[in-house]
Amino acid sequence: MGDFFVEYMPKVLEVVVTPALRSWKTDDQALARNFLLSDSLLVDDLQIPVQKDDLPLLSKFLNRMPSIVVFNMVGLGSLSRDEFQEFDLEPTALPNLRSLRCPLGLLPSFLPGRPIRKLHIQDYAPRAVRRTFRHFEVDAPSLVAVKRTTCAIEELTVPMSIYDNVALEDYFPTLKLLRIDDDRGLPLLIKSHNPEVDELQCNCHQDDPDESDRLGSYGLDLRKQRELLLQLQNAFPEVTKVAVTWSSIRWRRSDATSTDWRPFVADRDSLRTRLLMAVKYPELTPLRLVDEDGCIANVFRPDEMTPALHAMFQPAEQSQ
Repeated sequence: MGDFFVEYMPKVLEVVVTPALRSWKTDDQALARNFLLSDSLLVDDLQIPVQKDDLPLLSKFLNRMPSIVVFNMVGLGSLSRDEFQEFDLEPTALPNLRSLRCPLGLLPSFLPGRPIRKLHIQDYAPRAVRRTFRHFEVDAPSLVAVKRTTCAIEELTVPMSIYDNVALEDYFPTLKLLRIDDDRGLPLLIKSHNPEVDELQCNCHQDDPDESDRLGSYGLDLRKQRELLLQLQNAFPEVTKVAVTWSSIRWRRSDATSTDWRPFVADRDSLRTRLLMAVKYPELTPLRLVDEDGCIANVFRPDEMTPALHAMFQPAEQSQ
């Protein structure tokens, strides 16, 4: 933010930050730091960027904020366990916390004694490790804290570097949702042993990424997605809902015994926008589009289907 806003930041916070405030989300470091000086709040949903120097201030703020239900901490990157020592969360703080996003090294501070059901572990891969290097030591002792929550984790998001290097099934034997995020730009290596999950979301590559390929190039190629889906099904036999890669498309089946996977659109508005942009700027947003039973085409009404849009939806046999 510019100097003008910094000058008036105290007045802005005075107007906005009141006892009536329930949700606060910002990506501005200075605004977040000033917010942490606030008091007498009843916020239940908080998302702020945090740097190492903010940890003492953050812990003091959280210690006096029992109303928080959802806390998303972004930033920090990869710190050693010793560098988290300045974060001093009291054991009785955050009694209502249900959803948490934080670095792996802070799990021992946040998890014990709290009813957390949604956990997002972020920013793990050490900066000293080359991007192409897949296997390295993970701070596994921090994960032991999972067993000290007052209820079972139901939804888990991990970076691929943790999926690669941790036997997740030892800490999370069953999950309603497992989300694997790309943090290395590498293809997902599907392991033979995994937690039992109802829903799987793979926000990552499934094949070796081609340098000329854009991320999520299979996002609208349902024939290719179906091929990859069968590989995932073998590794996660209980799964009934899957996102194969970055995409607005999801796949589902009626139960774990069914082989009848059907695609559906999870984010209609996003998909429409992507297709319209591809029509308007074909040289900038090339698509590999193979539809199945009109799943993608049906986001448009018949009267919205322009010749340019219609040309994108070729039968699968013509796209081979």
